[in-house]
Amino acid sequence: MKHPRLLVLLGMGVLLAACAGPAATPLPTAVPPSGPVGGDWAIGFVYEFPPSFWEEGEHRYAMVMRCPFFGPDPVEIGWNMFTVDSNAPLAQGMIYLRAEGLTPEVFNPAYPPGQTINPAQRTTALLYAVGLSEEAVETAPETCEVLILWDNAPVQPMTVQEPFRP
Repeated sequence: MKHPRLLVLLGMGVLLAACAGPAATPLPTAVPPSGPVGGDWAIGFVYEFPPSFWEEGEHRYAMVMRCPFFGPDPVEIGWNMFTVDSNAPLAQGMIYLRAEGLTPEVFNPAYPPGQTINPAQRTTALLYAVGLSEEAVETAPETCEVLILWDNAPVQPMTVQEPFRP
């Protein structure tokens, strides 16, 4: 056999791939619709937290979107974790709680590692539905229910924004 190491490495790779299970799929920043609704429109939903809302410690949040153009099942954005620490720097402007974590960006968000904010940081939850038809975004305010959950607080509705073309 000319290349026994190559066969051993190939075998180990196949074994590791077989044992790894399914790869984790990251949650989208914006939620695209499924089914026949499609277009170049988007609509956002927000929840603005009061100033100095978060106490020091660990926190979590999740979002749920129920819109007829997504089908009968709600779109669930699973729990995201972050830390509030008085030693964390206070960021300029707003920090957004998005589907994939905290970010200072409204569009094209980058998710810095650490996910730690200062207790005085201004925060807003933000979720977009994208790739919608004009008809879908016109009916969304009446037909969609978008909720945010955090820690052990009661579920709160998110407010619909004006439709736009990204």
